[in-house]
Amino acid sequence: MTSMHLLTSLSRPSSSFKNEYKLQVKQTAKPCFPVEYLLITLTHGFPVTPSPLFPSSTFPISNRSAGISDQPSMSKVVNSLLPVLKGAAPGDSSRLEDVKPKDVVEPLGRWAGDWHLLEYLAREGGFEEDEMKLLARVAMHHLEPEDALTALKRLWTEPGWQTLLGIAQAGADGTSLLRLFVEPRYSAGV
Repeated sequence: MTSMHLLTSLSRPSSSFKNEYKLQVKQTAKPCFPVEYLLITLTHGFPVTPSPLFPSSTFPISNRSAGISDQPSMSKVVNSLLPVLKGAAPGDSSRLEDVKPKDVVEPLGRWAGDWHLLEYLAREGGFEEDEMKLLARVAMHHLEPEDALTALKRLWTEPGWQTLLGIAQAGADGTSLLRLFVEPRYSAGV
């Protein structure tokens, strides 16, 4: 077989078969085939009523923004957490130490319901694996409210959460926030 013959046979594929007289027949393969082979049914994959596990998306995504100021940081975590805790203070009080888990489970669940926030907190290493699981259960408060409250009651006394609240205390503006969760008033048994 010459190189010219090889190039010709590669450029024009052919099919070989034996006809009814048992003779080897070669035909050039034609690039046409029935259109019915191309018709397939695809679903788009979007639910009619979406129900995401982590419904919030306000926290910055790591390495996705144009500027350094848009990158996730602990100050962004604290700045987003403080209004949630201040808004849950009972009555006219702005004292964060008066906030109880049952008062803050829904707004804290909305705050924690951001996958990128949870990913950032896990990457920073301030939370143990069990604490992150509790925080994820709080973040999914819209699916199981009772489970979220139970998880928040346990998370409330965990060292990683207390550290985050201590950082929030240090970043708080008002003098009435000076004792922010220094002595937890809520215990898991009560």
